Amino acid sequence: MNHYGLDVLLYSLLAAESPLTLAATLVVLRSDRPRLNGVAFALGFVGGQAVVYLLVFAFGIVSVGARDHGHDSLQGWIELAFAAALFVTAGYLRRHGVPGPHTVSPRTRRMLDRLAQLGPFEAMGAGALLGALGPKRLFVTVFAAASISASGAGSHAKEVASVVYLALATLAAWLPVLLFVVFGERANRWLVRVRARVNERRESVTVWALVVIGLLFVGDAVLLLA
Repeated sequence: MNHYGLDVLLYSLLAAESPLTLAATLVVLRSDRPRLNGVAFALGFVGGQAVVYLLVFAFGIVSVGARDHGHDSLQGWIELAFAAALFVTAGYLRRHGVPGPHTVSPRTRRMLDRLAQLGPFEAMGAGALLGALGPKRLFVTVFAAASISASGAGSHAKEVASVVYLALATLAAWLPVLLFVVFGERANRWLVRVRARVNERRESVTVWALVVIGLLFVGDAVLLLA
């Protein structure tokens, strides 16, 4: 995999790492009309993320065209900054612990409770807002779209990279819904068990995920700066 493909993978993994998105999706799948509401929520989430991505891609945070060394250097330093932030976060969580699954703010708890009572149109709107305006997701999406739009790849390669990014970055929203549509309540039971096991190892999973993604960012940055 060249560093261009690695860029796409790294940004998508960083965006996909979202416990809140998974929690919101599972809440929607426990509503009165789980299939309809779940599909509406997933479509809204993917749509919201896609709109932000396409806007950044179209207007361009950086100029579209061949990647020159100046751009590579800038992106390399940005990725090193990402890696440093991930390492600092991992160290903080290792020392102070990772918040438990029920340790959420009252505002977040009210939002999750409200999701369980929404109809399909409201669920789609909520998904669109969550997919478009999550602070970390918005920040990562800006850099991902700018990186892909400014790459030296051809138009077809950019389209493929964009689809891959959007598919992976929204995985926590559409995959549980797809499993539920195909397997019904069995999928919900699987997802609940998987989430419970992840929560049992929440600290180690979160810390190591941040460290591994950070190391990958460092490796890609070295290639860009070389």
